[in-house]
Amino acid sequence: RLSGDPQQARFKMLALWRMMAQTLESLHSFGYLHGDLQPAHFIASQDLATVTLLDFGLCAKHGKLPFLYRGAMLHFNAPEIAAGILQNSLSIAPNVQSEVYSFGAVLYFLYTGTVPIEYGDNESPYSEKLEAVAQGRRKAISNNHNFHHPGIDLFLNELLHLDPRMRPAGLSAVVNKIATLEVMANGQL
Repeated sequence: RLSGDPQQARFKMLALWRMMAQTLESLHSFGYLHGDLQPAHFIASQDLATVTLLDFGLCAKHGKLPFLYRGAMLHFNAPEIAAGILQNSLSIAPNVQSEVYSFGAVLYFLYTGTVPIEYGDNESPYSEKLEAVAQGRRKAISNNHNFHHPGIDLFLNELLHLDPRMRPAGLSAVVNKIATLEVMANGQL
């Protein structure tokens, strides 16, 4: 958990996010998709100088899934993946846009301490929760923490857009957007 001066905490958080995005971008540059992004699969060094991506059990070459993909952790599935699961589709496959969404859901969790989907009752059946993901029933981003920034809210909303075509085109674009947010958070814009 980052604490202290809000501007400094925000700057550290964004630097960590950029390193996470660069790590995922590196995987994508080799033609692979992770398929199971979640906060626990990113490990930062104690000094926050490096980030390591873990758990490649659902990792596959883009467009060449050697197994039946049934999504990853519910909270971090893209809406189009959740919709495919609900339809019992045998052709569900992660792609760059679904990974951008999942990465956005991870960042949302790190920023707010909660998952981005509004499930309603925690005791709801899995299928109802899956429906909430597929329909994009999102929680509003809370601004009740000390390193809130409206530019970050806009960025997260872009990553978590229901329409995959409205999300950033890939991880390079995500890295660039985070770098811009770092400049903004440092008071240079």
